[in-house]
Amino acid sequence: MIYYFIASKGILGVKTNIKNFTWSFGTEMPQATREEYDKCAVRINVVLENFNDDEQLKGMGRYHYFNGNPGKTRSITHANSH
Repeated sequence: MIYYFIASKGILGVKTNIKNFTWSFGTEMPQATREEYDKCAVRINVVLENFNDDEQLKGMGRYHYFNGNPGKTRSITHANSH
């Protein structure tokens, strides 16, 4: 299932598979529709995957609460980090 949240109307939207997604420091965002998400200037897609693969993790750096590969468009957030 996909869920949409709006951090700032028309500016920042989040698309995720996390039903009770909270933002930085647990701040809750209102749930939104796909149409509201599509109207945001910045749209973030957060996909929670349950993996613990050291080979994938070693090249990643921290970006606030998200892990990602520098210069890539795909970031991975996971529950089982080291």
